[in-house]
Amino acid sequence: MVTDEDVVLGRVRGSSLAGAPTDATAEQLMELGPSTVRADTSAQELVDRLSQRELKTAIVTDPEGRLLGVFPRSTAEQRLHTS
Repeated sequence: MVTDEDVVLGRVRGSSLAGAPTDATAEQLMELGPSTVRADTSAQELVDRLSQRELKTAIVTDPEGRLLGVFPRSTAEQRLHTS
């Protein structure tokens, strides 16, 4: 979830959706203040960080916390193996 200025407020994990009431809102299900990475984070650092936290994706933001995108760990791993 982001503000009108695209600043990341939170995220909803797939595990939060399992068993959630059908009328639950994103605000009710989201994890506030999720960990983010900057666009200049190396692929190796990204893989290491996500692996340690057992995460599959990274939320990429600029220094002001604005959402740039979501980067899958599997993509980073593939890029490391083809380098």
